[in-house]
Amino acid sequence: MPENLDHIPDLDPADANAVDWDRVRAAIRAVRPVRTLTVIGIATAPAFAWADWVATPISANVSVDTAFSTMFVTSMVCAIGMATGGKIRRWLSAVLLLSAVGGTLISEPTRSLIAAWIVGA
Repeated sequence: MPENLDHIPDLDPADANAVDWDRVRAAIRAVRPVRTLTVIGIATAPAFAWADWVATPISANVSVDTAFSTMFVTSMVCAIGMATGGKIRRWLSAVLLLSAVGGTLISEPTRSLIAAWIVGA
C-alpha cells in the first residue's frame, strides 16, 4: 500500500472496471472511528435533554430508584426496537438507548450517588 493515499495508480484501458480493494478497505478502516464518534455525538444532546426533562424531575419528585426503573424500561423498549426494526428504527433506538442511560447517569442526584460510591464516602 502506498504511503500517499491520494495517489491513484494508472490503469490500463482494459482494466477500466478494476477496483483497488486495498485502498477501499483502508478508507473504510479510516472512517470507522468517525462513525462511532458521530453516534456518540448525536446521542449527547438528547442525553442532556433526558437528564433535564425526565431523570432529574423523577428523581426529585419520586426517587432515584424510579429514575433507574424508567431508564431500564426504556432500555428494554430500545432493545426490542433494535432487534425487530429496520435500519432507521435501529439507529433511533440506539440514540434513545444512549440518551436514556447517559441522561440518567449524568442527572444530578444520580451523579452524586455514583461519585459517593466511587470515593467510598
